[in-house]
Amino acid sequence: MSQQAASFQAANNDRNFSRKLEYALLLTFLFSRLWLFVARWGDGVGWDVGAHLQMLYTWPWSPGAWSIQTQFYAYHPPLAFLLPRLLLVMGMSSITSVQVISALASIIGFLFLRQSLKFLHVLHTWHGLLFLYITSSLPIQIYLARSINMDVLVYAEACAVLSFSLRVFFADTFPSQHPHAVLDIALLILCLVLGLFTKYSGLLLLGIPFLLAFFSPTSPSPSASRSLMRRLCLACCIGAIAAGLAFPYYFERYEKQEGRFLPVNIELAKFGRVTTAMERLRRDQHRIAFVKSLLWGTSKGTQPMQDRDQQVLRMLNTWKDVWSANVKNILQSPLSLALSVIYANLSLVFLTIGCIYAVVRSSLRTAWDRFGCVLVTFALVEIAALIFYTYEYPHPIGVENKAIYIAPALLGFGYLITLTSRMAGTIQIPKSLVSKIFIGIGIISVSCFMIFNTVLPVY
Repeated sequence: MSQQAASFQAANNDRNFSRKLEYALLLTFLFSRLWLFVARWGDGVGWDVGAHLQMLYTWPWSPGAWSIQTQFYAYHPPLAFLLPRLLLVMGMSSITSVQVISALASIIGFLFLRQSLKFLHVLHTWHGLLFLYITSSLPIQIYLARSINMDVLVYAEACAVLSFSLRVFFADTFPSQHPHAVLDIALLILCLVLGLFTKYSGLLLLGIPFLLAFFSPTSPSPSASRSLMRRLCLACCIGAIAAGLAFPYYFERYEKQEGRFLPVNIELAKFGRVTTAMERLRRDQHRIAFVKSLLWGTSKGTQPMQDRDQQVLRMLNTWKDVWSANVKNILQSPLSLALSVIYANLSLVFLTIGCIYAVVRSSLRTAWDRFGCVLVTFALVEIAALIFYTYEYPHPIGVENKAIYIAPALLGFGYLITLTSRMAGTIQIPKSLVSKIFIGIGIISVSCFMIFNTVLPVY
């Protein structure tokens, strides 16, 4: 056998080995989620569970002039209620119908994210595996998959928008010559519209196509700037079409009734307009102190992981939400809480290293680097939006800074904490027993991370 043939055979063996590892992790992930679904069947945990379930029974298929002040959750767009209602009319209970939708949305988001990595040819790389399975198995992801919430739908829609946007803007040629290019654009618009009909936070998804168009790879030629402008124009058109399709509903439902496009329940007369006005007055009297407390916290920040300061809004509580449950929702076991503390501390180390590595390296040489820039930039946009929302509605009792509100930001967070694997990837490890042991330990660690978080669960 020639040296070239031997090299080709070795490379083929490496690819087959990587595929087998990924399939093993995929089966572990799917079986873990199946176990979580069965084990938590009928377990109705979440925020405002009663208000959420009530909407399944009271939301009309044609809301028309139905006032958003009739129910606490009536101001939300309808999709998160109509989907489980389809299961409700088929005979399921209200809790299990929402649980089914949450579980399916979580799996669908994972599969779209996996498809994105496959498109970028990083699914079977070490950093691709770590990013996919660690990001999809964070403790807060387990909560989204098992609880009564709407934000898991927004997360799934964000992953779908990313996947279709990649196919449109990261294609080898632009405009794409692929026979399904028009279908990809249509599906991208559909996903954006679904996001707008799920929750207000779906509005932020309109920025994903623009970011992918901006960071899309272009050839170093005189026509590169024109190509970039065409991509950006297409992204703007896609966002405008999606917003235009949702505009009639927002205008009829919100602008005509309340005189504004994005009303929320805590500023409606029936649910807390006076309290909200008082909280804003208190904020305005000490604006600097409020912002300082919101961003950096105070001595209260040393409280235990599962406790939250119910008197003051702090982004520290948002950070805690990623790793541990609010004691008002779920009481964690001592082992589960210990793991939450370990995860939070270790993630700070990896997050710091990842940020430093991203700044020092600051390279956009590969499509994966560009995709990472999109994820991190969008995560920063989501965090900024949450800070603005918390400042606008400084209502501690309402817990307006929940981490689930910015679930798509977990993608950027996961990218940064797994970015250190790129550093390991630059070290040439010989194909030896030591290399196999190293890879085996890594795969076992990721598998344990998925299994522990699901079986305990660590949320």
